[in-house]
Amino acid sequence: MKINRQGQAKVLTEQELHDLFTIGLLTPRDRLLFGICLYTGCRIGETCSLAWADVTTDAMTFRIEKTKTKSSRTVAISLALQVLFDDYRQAQRSVRFPSSYVFRGKRVGSHLHPSMAHKILKAATDRIGVRGVSTHSFRRTALTMMCRKGINLRVIQKISGHKNLNVLSHYLEVSEQEKEQALSTISF
Repeated sequence: MKINRQGQAKVLTEQELHDLFTIGLLTPRDRLLFGICLYTGCRIGETCSLAWADVTTDAMTFRIEKTKTKSSRTVAISLALQVLFDDYRQAQRSVRFPSSYVFRGKRVGSHLHPSMAHKILKAATDRIGVRGVSTHSFRRTALTMMCRKGINLRVIQKISGHKNLNVLSHYLEVSEQEKEQALSTISF
């Protein structure tokens, strides 16, 4: 789904996020699925394989065996993400056979596969008319948003689980306006 983005997923604008979460994503499950990616900066595979045992009222843990870097990390659950969890739990009350995974797969005892998440996202972005979005867009968007808000890069690194700042820097998008603002600060 990446289009003319030098192989990188699109960083979503606030309007695109709003449209995606209000119009594009149709179910509480889908909104929570991508809400976790957005509000924690995690990868889609980490979200899909998240177990209920790793979720508390205030934090979730991405376990070592489920992460790309093979190191576990715990991320706080924001108020906005808690609302998405509450909506999903409410919808899950009618499920006859609950799963140990937050996002159950088609087979008993399995979790949602990332390729299915990709299909869900493709349908949602088609509904709102946005191109160039991939499941990795939420990770890039989250990390870029934190950076633009002035969050210390070491803090962002701890949240994202990147081993070093050099790798993290590839996720952070810099706009033309930001470059112009930076250059305008130079004077003597």
